[in-house]
Amino acid sequence: MHGPLRTAIDDIAAAASAFRAWDDQGRIAAVGTGWGDALTDLKDHLAEHAKGLRLLADGHSITDTDVRDCFEGW
Repeated sequence: MHGPLRTAIDDIAAAASAFRAWDDQGRIAAVGTGWGDALTDLKDHLAEHAKGLRLLADGHSITDTDVRDCFEGW
């Protein structure tokens, strides 16, 4: 996911730059920054959850059902 998210963040930044000459460039830049921040947070949270799942499964024989049961109700 790192590659696609990095590409999306870069594309949004490039789009915001392209609109700098427009009258509403401040609002457009804010939208781009907001989406970039949100995608960065998503990337970070996915990495944290993946690490947690690896720690959960480390040294254990675990099935998909076991993992589902751990997260059911979240």
